Amino acid sequence: MIDHTQAELEFYDNLDSFKFSFSSLSSLLRRPMDFYNSHVLLKEREDKDYMVFGRLFHAKLLEPHTVSDKFKILNVNLPTGQLKDTVDQMISLHYHSPKGSKLSDYSNEIIQYMKLINYYQNLKDDAGRLAKIITPGAEEYFEAFTKDASKTLVSAETILKADEKVLAISNDETTKRIFNLEREGWESQSEVEIAIEKEMLPKGFNYGLKGILDKVVFNNELKKVIIYDAKLHNSGTIDDFHDKAEYYKYPMQGAIYKLLINSLLTTKDYDISIYFGVVDKNNDAYSFKLSDESLVKAEATLLEALKKDGIADYHFTKKNFRLPYQYLLNNIKL
Repeated sequence: MIDHTQAELEFYDNLDSFKFSFSSLSSLLRRPMDFYNSHVLLKEREDKDYMVFGRLFHAKLLEPHTVSDKFKILNVNLPTGQLKDTVDQMISLHYHSPKGSKLSDYSNEIIQYMKLINYYQNLKDDAGRLAKIITPGAEEYFEAFTKDASKTLVSAETILKADEKVLAISNDETTKRIFNLEREGWESQSEVEIAIEKEMLPKGFNYGLKGILDKVVFNNELKKVIIYDAKLHNSGTIDDFHDKAEYYKYPMQGAIYKLLINSLLTTKDYDISIYFGVVDKNNDAYSFKLSDESLVKAEATLLEALKKDGIADYHFTKKNFRLPYQYLLNNIKL
């Protein structure tokens, strides 16, 4: 168990060297308590299904050779809801005090846990309750997880859905052009990890930056760089992605990525283009180019957040993460 007091002390002791990623800064600006829990108290985030699917999609699109190293495919659908909660609890018990290699070896513990969460308590006997839990799918899930916890488990159905998304974005004309530039003498790298100290940033920044860029394609002779970030928009269509981009501050992600790439360039006269390749709920795909106007606005927003006595400093100095900055200042009116 994490000592919250100690975690908070360590965070503030090392604040001078803290580097913001886009996700951490976005959470601080939109939901400061999320930032506080994840980055100050170091609480682990639950690995939700949409997060697993996002990682699978990115791996298949950007580094398909790594999929078998990162994921294990089950031939049955993964358990969900309280069934998954119950099996996960048995997996946890297995790691702490193993009783056997099969889910059925934990029958007594399953019955106790089902009673605790009031699951299938309307059934007449324990045999009926166990039959609801110890299914072929749950057994395979338990055994796969306990034998190799280094890989993320996904169902064959999930793999097919990811393949559909990858095919959709791969057929987008802009995406095809960017991904095929290597044939024209350009170089490319995927999952490019960059971290820079605040001293390496333009004047005014009080914190460093870091990030993992999905794909970077560059031509040193032409002095051109293309930054490509793949997005899943499973809750809507490409028509309403613009509103989502504004809410999640994706233009600011582009501003951060541009600064990170600039730190690697020997000269500052490169033409840097930023694209967000989006697949929506209907598997329609389109690559949105970040406009110069949006980028300039996002760069100003980024500096406002990370400058001395800026938004981040306000939260850290006041140690107040209850609401976003403008709400804490009582600046929001209807």
